Amino acid sequence: PDSSQYEYTLEQRAGDLEQLLDQLGVTSNITLVVHDWGGPIGMRFAVRHPDRIARLVIFNTAAFLLPEAKNLHGSLLFARNSRLAGFLILKFNAFARVATFMGCRSKRMPREIRRGYAGPYDSSKNRLATLAFVRDIPLSPSDPAYAPLQEVQEKLGRFQQTPILICWGEQDFAFDLDFLEEWIKRFPEAQVHRFPEAGHYVLEELPEHVIPLVKEFLGNHNPQGQ
Repeated sequence: PDSSQYEYTLEQRAGDLEQLLDQLGVTSNITLVVHDWGGPIGMRFAVRHPDRIARLVIFNTAAFLLPEAKNLHGSLLFARNSRLAGFLILKFNAFARVATFMGCRSKRMPREIRRGYAGPYDSSKNRLATLAFVRDIPLSPSDPAYAPLQEVQEKLGRFQQTPILICWGEQDFAFDLDFLEEWIKRFPEAQVHRFPEAGHYVLEELPEHVIPLVKEFLGNHNPQGQ
């Protein structure tokens, strides 16, 4: 939808997730798997319904405001604030296409996978979603997503007893090691696996390592024997 019909905000997207799960009848024993913007979206839902969450699987993402003294990566600032970037995103799908190259560090993402990531944004109308997403990244209290994400940050402690798996590509250009350390500080008991050679798309780069870890984690923390 265009922006006159839909608010491309963190709060709207978290509401979409909640409505979807309610319609599907998924109301308990949820394993929430989050990556990138899915961290704020998923955890916004989670802090509203902590009783529904059984396990958390976290790939490179955040569910808190920028760590102290941290600046947003220059490429995201450019995409967020520049008119030229807006033109390139809407006209040429620049955000999705560039991310598939910058997001893998140890090996190039296969062409068919890159096409899959960029494919939904096949027109300027559909590319509004990626442009609106990056513009919604909260940097100051005046930004619409700032207060919701701050609330998420303040309520993360509700998941201290929740089993958590973190798999992290240490060469991420956006969610770097400062973000990982923030997760570890908040959840020191989490199961953490670092991948020094991988970038943002850690699951695409190292599926042969990450997928077995996820399966093992799910098997070891099986809610109500399911």
